[in-house]
Order: sequence, then C-alpha cells, then structure tokens
Amino acid sequence: MLRWAFKSLTAEPLSFLLTAFVVGIALLLVVFFEAVFDGESEKIIAYPEEIKPDVWVMQRGVFNMHMATSLIWDWKKDKVAKVEGVARVTPILYLNAIVEAGGRRWFSFVVGMEQGDARAGPWKMASGRSRPRKGQAVVPAVLAKLAGLRLGDPVRIANKTFTIVGLSEGTFSMANSITFVTYSDLEDVMSLTGSDSYLLVDAKPGVDPAVLAKRIRDQVDNVNALPEKEFIKNDKEMAMQMGVELIGIMTVIGAALAVFLSVFMLYVFVVRKQRDLAVLKALGANNGKIYAGVALQAACIAATGLAIAVALIYAAVPFTEAYVPQVSLHVTPHSLLRLGLVSLLVAVLTALQPARQVTKIDPMQAFQH
Repeated sequence: MLRWAFKSLTAEPLSFLLTAFVVGIALLLVVFFEAVFDGESEKIIAYPEEIKPDVWVMQRGVFNMHMATSLIWDWKKDKVAKVEGVARVTPILYLNAIVEAGGRRWFSFVVGMEQGDARAGPWKMASGRSRPRKGQAVVPAVLAKLAGLRLGDPVRIANKTFTIVGLSEGTFSMANSITFVTYSDLEDVMSLTGSDSYLLVDAKPGVDPAVLAKRIRDQVDNVNALPEKEFIKNDKEMAMQMGVELIGIMTVIGAALAVFLSVFMLYVFVVRKQRDLAVLKALGANNGKIYAGVALQAACIAATGLAIAVALIYAAVPFTEAYVPQVSLHVTPHSLLRLGLVSLLVAVLTALQPARQVTKIDPMQAFQH
C-alpha cells in the first residue's frame, strides 16, 4: 500500500505539485502574519528591553511605559541614589507625541536624555551621532527612509523643530517609533521643570533587583519601583491591548482561511483517487491499508506545502527589510514546528473522510465503469 501511495503521487506530478503549492501558499499566509505578530511584539517594547536597567522607578500608580504618563519630583533621584544597593540612577523624560517630517506624521515615544549621557539613548546606530545636543534629535533610520530624510534635515515635535543628527536602528514599529532628544529640549516641549518621568536604576553587583525595587518603594514616598522583567511584562501586555492584538486577529483570520483552502485542496485530491482506492480494496487491501495510504499521501502534500511556505517566507524577509522596512518579520523555529504539526494533522484528518467513503462501498463497483 505504501508503494501505491508513492507511485500514485509520482504518476500525476502536476496534480501533486499544484495541490502542494496551493497548500503552501495557504500556509505562507499563516507564517507571514505570525512573523509580523512576533516581530511587532518585539519591536513595540524595544526600548525597555534594550536599555536594561535593573529597576524602573516611576510615579505611584504607573506600572509600564507604553501609553503611560509618569511624573516624579527630580529631587527623588537623590533619595533613590542613597538607597542601599543602588549603583547608578539615570533620569529620563518621556512623552507620547506626533513627529512630523518629510510631509508625513508618525506617532512616537520621545525620550529626553541627559546631554552627553548615552545610558538612556539609542543602542544601535545606522549613521550619525547617538547623543543629541540642544535642538537636535535622533530618529529611526526606517522613519528617515520612509520620509526621505537625511542627516541635517528638520523634524518637528509638538511645535518645536529639531535637526536630525543620528539615525537609529531597532527603534521603529508599525505602532510607534522612538525619538531621542536632550532632556532640556523635552522639558521645553512639555513646559515642565523639576520633574522626571522615569528613573533607570542600575544595581550594585550581587543585589537582587526585586529586593532593591521593594527597598525603593519602602524608602521613597509616592513612587513605584519594579524590577526590569516585571516592568517589561506589564509594558508588553499594555502594548498588546493597544495595537498588536489587531495583528493577532488578522493572524487568526488568515489561519482560518488557510485551513479552509488546505482542506478543500486535499479533499479534492483524495476524491480523485477514490476509484483507485476502490480497485485496491477489490484486490484485497483492507481498510487499514487504505487509510494508511491516503494518510501518507496527505502527509506528503502537507510536508511539501510547508517546505514551500518556509522557503517563501525566508525569501521574503530580506525583500521586506529592503522594500517594506516598516514591517518587521520575525520567524521562529517554534512557530514553524507548531504550524507543521497542525498542518499534518489537518491534512491527515481531511484525507480520511473520502477514504472512509471508499471503505463502505462494494469493491465490485470499482469494475463497473
């Protein structure tokens, strides 16, 4: 029966390849949306993940950064610095704002960093300087590419114009970008003085961030302090609620369409083999062998389709980076393995239904036409 399964597939290579190709395109839809979902999930919380302070200190009642507003008196920086176990405290200002450049507008997280201090600034540069001076800004390289901007061009943030002096990498997602300016410039934009948004706290070697965060909460009034992992977890949950969930819904819809299309193609393929199966039954093949042969054919089609989808998605990654830089694709082995197992299961279950119809018919009917 196994010999028949392979021989039957190779006897009609065009039909086999066409079915596998359509299944592959359907699976590609799932892989693509999941890659976008994973990519955006990473990029949207890139700032807290990349700068990695041991503890985040913020206004009491605030637990994350995404779409949050936090203001704490700047003198509390000194109080936090005196807490046992604290090695360094870096203040930042933070604002959700619209950036205008090259005739386009983007939503951006604007980070005000102390001039000359790179602790809170961009972690990777495409070109230019990573430390802006007064009246200067560092913007994402992707944003600059989309808007046709270069170093030295102007960019507007909340009615204040800045000069681009650096292009950063890893600071752009479809939901938001990250723009860096000086602390004093962002104070002017926010009409603010005497306040910080967040304190980035680095612990001394051997100090547990969770323990240090509790000390800060206990010793400094009206602040919240969270270890890095908890802060990132909160931020990701909020980011998912605010925008990335939409991509997740699109992924689910794409998966449903992919399953429907795959089921249809596999069902049609096996139905075309029903007469051959009936002949095999008439020649003595039992039901178990018929099911095994059909399941093997379906598995071969699903595996070939998955291979096509994987090849296409990896080919799409450099193409997307070059021509659609605002879309971030992140393909993980875990997601491919999960998709492979699900696609094999769906293929086998789909193929068994028409095979079951063959097991119920009179074998002699196979010779009546």
